[in-house]
This record gives sequence, structure tokens and C-alpha cells, in this order.
Amino acid sequence: MKAQTLHYSWKLIPLTMIITLALLLSACDEGGSGVDPVETSSVIINELMARNVSTITDELGDYDDWVELYNASAAAIDVGGYTVTDDLDDPVKATIAINSPEETTIPAGGYLLLWIDNDPQQGPTHIGFNISGDGEEFGIYNESGDLVDAITFGPQNDDISYGRLPDASDQWVFLLPSPNMVNVDQAPNLPPTIRKTQHSPAIPFEDDIVEVTTEVTDEFGIASVQLHYQVDGGDIVDIDMTDEGFTAYRATIPAAPASSLTEYYITATDTDGEMATDPRFIETHKYNYTVLDVPDFGPLYINELMAANSEVIVDEYDDFDDWIEIYNAGAEAVDLGGMYITDDLDEPTLYQIPFGHSDETTVPAGGFLLLWADKELHEGAHHVNFKLSSNGESVGLYASDLSGNVLLDAVNFPALVSNQAYGRTVDGGATLQTLDHPTPGTSNDQ
Repeated sequence: MKAQTLHYSWKLIPLTMIITLALLLSACDEGGSGVDPVETSSVIINELMARNVSTITDELGDYDDWVELYNASAAAIDVGGYTVTDDLDDPVKATIAINSPEETTIPAGGYLLLWIDNDPQQGPTHIGFNISGDGEEFGIYNESGDLVDAITFGPQNDDISYGRLPDASDQWVFLLPSPNMVNVDQAPNLPPTIRKTQHSPAIPFEDDIVEVTTEVTDEFGIASVQLHYQVDGGDIVDIDMTDEGFTAYRATIPAAPASSLTEYYITATDTDGEMATDPRFIETHKYNYTVLDVPDFGPLYINELMAANSEVIVDEYDDFDDWIEIYNAGAEAVDLGGMYITDDLDEPTLYQIPFGHSDETTVPAGGFLLLWADKELHEGAHHVNFKLSSNGESVGLYASDLSGNVLLDAVNFPALVSNQAYGRTVDGGATLQTLDHPTPGTSNDQ
């Protein structure tokens, strides 16, 4: 008997059976993981906390910062192999561990916490960098390198989260924290956030007007920002600070007598009447400085610097090195030999500029001198033993041992891009900012 060959027509098979067969084949193709591929946009950054003081601990009992991912799809998603970053120019900064689906899979309609604690050895959901409570970026990319979601956030508050309300919506607000749960409750109006308060010059002389700058943010708007100061415990003087735009505020304190102590603090009030102070506990701590006698030279200023020089200027060996420009505002030349320069204000005598090389270390009256921050001391007396960080840091100039190593000037500079300078808008002036048109060895005056 001849064997029969059976021929089926797909037209006769019910649609439901076709769908069932397709799903079974799909499951086989997925290697039995049970996790269906979904659209990239199904994984959403839903909530974050960058100042976790006492809200929730990880499995080791640490109050680490965290980011909550939400799966808006109807299928579980394993994010193992995805990358996360706090710098969207570096999308592969950290990779979520693979081969741990029990810890890195987000249930359908569910949540997953990533601990942003720079402790990846603690587990698959621990990420190898920290996020800043002062605000920054956070992004997540799939295994193909496609951006899944990203958020740029501003300054954060202790134990208050920032997230979408409701889940997966486009509205970001401050929240009463709900890690691994539905976002429900918006945080009550919080006081303004005051940060990066500083004064310049850091240690003024008796003829110096002191400029105080700060940054203030608030979700609902700023009504007023004031500077409050007193000299030698006298009456407190209140000054409205000038809004410079982009959250920056500025005010000046008049010159004070030598040896006097000036103390100051900042208050900021939002449009709902909530007020904050900086420092937070002004009853016991205020910003302060002591005024020095005018020295018999200078004054000297750190006038301009560059931390990522790739094409602006070369040293005498044709190297594009970092540099620091010193300005002498006095009427006589000053030899820096014996003075100290540092990029760590906790170590003021980090590097002593050599004696006996006045041809390389003298700043002419009303003139400028470049110090090369290249760690190449063999190249000359105006080369120093440290390099500058393009991520931002501090630079200080200190007097010689015979003058008590008093601080002559200090500058705190932010992160700088390649060939961007940071300096005073006017030579020896109080206002410092990034400078897109560097002027090494010449005047900053525009």
C-alpha cells in the first residue's frame, strides 16, 4: 500500500491556531527565557532619588541613591546588558549585569530599582558610578546602543524623590518617595535650594570689595534672595542679591578694615513663602573671612586658567599643557619665587615656586605670568608639579614661608570643555566665568 502524504491548506486552519503556533515558536526562539521582546520605549525612567538620607536601604543596609525603572508593556523585560550613564556623551559608562534575569527583569507593569552607588560588586542592580544631588543627567540604552530613556534633573532635596506623576507620564515633579511602587503623592512645596555659595577674593585685603555669588533654584519660582552680613559682630546688613539669570545671584560687601571678621549668610524665599538659608543652621555657623593688611607687593590674582588645552597655546617645548595665569595689579614687579601654588586648598604648600629664577618667575607690574600645570618640572621654574582637572577643582596661590603662607588668591572652577578658559571678566576683578576666547598672558578686559 502506497504511503499517503498529507497536505494541509493554511486556509483551513483557524486563525487562533496560527497565533498559538507563532507564540510557541517565538518562545523557543527566546531560549526559554519567557521574556518577550518589546518596544524600546516600554522601559521608562520613572523616579529617582539623589539624596537618600533615610528613605530606603539596599540589601546591605546602605542608604544609596537610586533610580526606578518602570515597564509600561504587557510583557516582562530583562534589562541585563543595557547600559546606563550620567553623561549622555558616554552612553556605555556602566553596564547592567547580564545572566542574572531573576534580579534584572522588570515584570509587566512593574518596577526595578537600580542602586546608583558606585558599588557594582554588590550585585547586578548596583551601578558603577554615583549621581549628584546637585543635578545632572541620567540615561539608559538598550543592547543595540539605542537610547531608551533619559532625564536631566536639577538640585535635589534630602529624602524627596523626583519622578513622573502619574507613572510613565511626561510630568516630572518632586514626590513623596515611592520606590518600587506607584507614584501617587506630590511632595509639598519645598523651600528653595541654595548651593555653591562663595566669595571672591577668598581672603581679601583691606581695600578689597568682596563679591558673593550663589545659585538658587525652586520648583515654583523665586520671590527674593538676600545677602546678610555683619563686620566684627556689629549690626546685620541686608542686601537684595542681583538675579544674574540661569539661577545665579550676586551681591557685594564693601571693603572692611584690616584684621576685621566678616560673617555672612544667604536667605531665599519662593513665591509660596517658603524660605531657606545657607548655611542651613545660621545660629551656629555662617560663612566668614578675615581681612588682611595690604601686602607690600601686588595684589596678585589667579586671573585665568585652562584645564584642557589642546590647541590654544604651547609652552616653550611646543606642548599643549594646562596653564594658570597670574596677574600683578601692583605698581612694582613681583617675583613669585618662594611662594606656593596648589590645586588642593587643604594642602596649601603642595608646590613651592623655586627661588633664584626671577627671569622665569617674575610678574611685571600690571602684567601677567603663565605657570604651566604639566608636572614637568625639568622644563623650567614656571612649570609646576600638578595638572588641572577638566572636571573642575580649586587653585590657590599662597605667600612664602616668611610671609606666613597666607592665601593670596584662590579660584574654584567648574568643569571645562577642551580649549575653554575660566577667569576674571576684568583683570583682577571679582567676577569669574568661563571664557570662550582665552587670552593667556594678556589682558582679559573686553
